[in-house]
Amino acid sequence: MTTAVLAVAMTGAGLTATAGPAAAAEPPPGTVVKLPVTSFSQFAVDPANQRVWIAGENTGDAGSAPGTVLGYGFDGVLRAQRQTEGRVSGVAVEPDGSRIHVGRHDGVQSYDADLSPLGVTPAPADDCGRELVHSGGLLFLTAREGGSPQECAEAPGTINATEADGTTPRIVMYTGSVNHLEAGPGGMLLTAPERRSPADDPDLGLYRVVQGDTENGVLEFLGETFLGGDGAGQGGMDFRDAAFSPDGSTLALADGDRGTVLLGTPGLTRRDNPYTPLPEGAEPTAVAFSGDGKWLARGAAASGATSDLILESADPADTRPPVEVAFEGAGAGDRVVPRGVEFSPDGRSLFVVTTDVEGAGYWLHVIRTPDGLSASRFADGTAHEPDPAVAGEPLTLRGRLELDGPAPATAPRVEVAREDADGVHPLEPVTVGEDGTFTVRDVPGLVGEATYRFGYAGDALHRPAEDALLTVPVVKASAALALTAPGEATRRGGVEIAGTLTVRGGPLASPAVLTVTAADREGAVRLAPVTVAADGTFTVAHTPRVRGNVTYTVGWPGDDLHEGAEASATVYVRR
Repeated sequence: MTTAVLAVAMTGAGLTATAGPAAAAEPPPGTVVKLPVTSFSQFAVDPANQRVWIAGENTGDAGSAPGTVLGYGFDGVLRAQRQTEGRVSGVAVEPDGSRIHVGRHDGVQSYDADLSPLGVTPAPADDCGRELVHSGGLLFLTAREGGSPQECAEAPGTINATEADGTTPRIVMYTGSVNHLEAGPGGMLLTAPERRSPADDPDLGLYRVVQGDTENGVLEFLGETFLGGDGAGQGGMDFRDAAFSPDGSTLALADGDRGTVLLGTPGLTRRDNPYTPLPEGAEPTAVAFSGDGKWLARGAAASGATSDLILESADPADTRPPVEVAFEGAGAGDRVVPRGVEFSPDGRSLFVVTTDVEGAGYWLHVIRTPDGLSASRFADGTAHEPDPAVAGEPLTLRGRLELDGPAPATAPRVEVAREDADGVHPLEPVTVGEDGTFTVRDVPGLVGEATYRFGYAGDALHRPAEDALLTVPVVKASAALALTAPGEATRRGGVEIAGTLTVRGGPLASPAVLTVTAADREGAVRLAPVTVAADGTFTVAHTPRVRGNVTYTVGWPGDDLHEGAEASATVYVRR
């Protein structure tokens, strides 16, 4: 097939994991940056300013340790940074992006998008790491005093609500353990206590912000659940993270014992989980739905090549395989931090915060979801030369890769494999040129058909291309026999003929054995076979039986990779 073209032309302005199950999709490359912090508490996505805001935890004594607030663009570029006078923890954003709120020991500091201070809202003291979320037009924050991790785990605390305009927050709930907050659509607010021991079964509470004449004036109770009563014998809830689906109908939990738990709202009833389970040995840490409802991402803490991140369609009917990523190495972190996964509002980018085993370094990953990547494809064109290909001889294949949208930072590389009767043979990847073309050189080793598969795994800006296939007919290499014979000879002296067998393509598997016949006026006789030397030479020696012309014919039948050959020479025999 000579017209099936492999492609490869760039249409952009120029030219960045573990596999999970065997069918899992290739992990998409992305942008990763090392965060200039040694601690992490919370991060928030800001659609209005196209920012990801990150606050270091830094729970130093009496709140005196300095903190850092970071603002990264959706492209992973640092756009704003501020060192604070005291430690900070927790970050939340007003829906219109007008104020970024960061927790302090004694209040909430508000900034604009350039991290210029806008004012402080006083709040109950917090020594243990404040959480902030914005829901129903109010900012909710936790507060808990304690001089040590043990005191923080056991000390009473409060959940407070404020408009973050400088007025003192209202206490909306007293808590007896560490509580996490998650905001949901329609003004929903989830409270999730931490489990103090395996015997505990903390209650998950769901509320709606009403700002009306309810019992406490702020929250309307919707439901609660105790996961320890599920009959599975796994103990109570071991909360790590929570996420609402965009329509608010489903709540996904990252539970340390159960993995991913799905609850229906508002009653928080258990639902079957149709999603890919986290791999064995992966401890769940984070969960998030994309804002468009298309994707579900789950983070984990796993070692080695075990996946730390699973990204898959939120629609259980979607049969596309999940994307699984294992974070490894000094430049990527080793695991996803608790509550360390969020999407951009359009679902085209996934933001992941990772840390190392020691918890001393932190990284921000910006990963394009399949919907956020531009298309790539192999274009049609001329496929190969020579036509047909010859076994054991060089074959050149040329193609073009087309990339929509912006060009990647580094030249793409195309994976190539040849499949023939002897199996699949991966070839060396080839680099795509600036004009999108690429060239593959190979030496097919078998006669028949060789099918070449070209693949492009994608990059930080482009989806993988659908594999291109090219089937090339491969024929036997040619062979030639040459004879050097005397014009005349005598019966007594005999005849001696020198010859050479020349073959193209690959070398012979074993020495060639030639057939020889001598034809004179009395007929033709078969002479003894002649074996060709390693250099291709041979000699035919014969004592003629009669006078006159004797025609010698030398033949080779060929082999699996070479055509046969034949040559003749006539000698006049005298007495």
